[in-house]
Amino acid sequence: MPRGTAAARQPLELGHATELADGRELSAVRPLVRASWARSTSALPHPSHAVVRSVLQDDELELRRSGHPLSAVLPLIRSLLAQPAKDHGLIMAVGDEAGRLLWVEGDSRTRSQAEDMAFLAGADWSESSMGTSAPGIALATGTAAQVLRDEHFSPLAADFSCSAVPLVDPHSGQRLGFLDLTGDDRAANSLILPYLMATASAVEAHLRALLPPG
Repeated sequence: MPRGTAAARQPLELGHATELADGRELSAVRPLVRASWARSTSALPHPSHAVVRSVLQDDELELRRSGHPLSAVLPLIRSLLAQPAKDHGLIMAVGDEAGRLLWVEGDSRTRSQAEDMAFLAGADWSESSMGTSAPGIALATGTAAQVLRDEHFSPLAADFSCSAVPLVDPHSGQRLGFLDLTGDDRAANSLILPYLMATASAVEAHLRALLPPG
């Protein structure tokens, strides 16, 4: 049941909403997802508005990649995530602190399917762009997250599940970006988050040796 912008936003801001603008019940979802839906609604008046509107061109993407600290640890990330993701029909994404996907690799069929919702390198997958997703929650909260199918705010992402963890500068504690696994429900099984968290710890330990303090 679509509603106007003011009607969609006000109840969530006041904490009294019982459903999203498209009729999905807030009480029916996990608190982590419910909180993300509320944040998403503050930026996007209706789930149908949750679409990627900004994708970096090749030269802009290359500049963003080359200047980002995570480029220095990409070989390690690939060795720990890219091949296992491919072997299990999943895709691995590495994003920056703004929610921009910098690298997306893994199973070619899943990548092709994900590109239909603009889950591709250069795309903005922050909560303010695509609403609730595991990468969006990880960046917004600084915690690991899993999102299953229609827990996504955007209906475009309803066929996918995902898990993500934030990455931080080991010296300053500032957020650098995230690691994500996306695909079918295997991307959000109970083993995925511990694996991603262990990978993040290895990456941050490597960064500690590479990045200058301060």
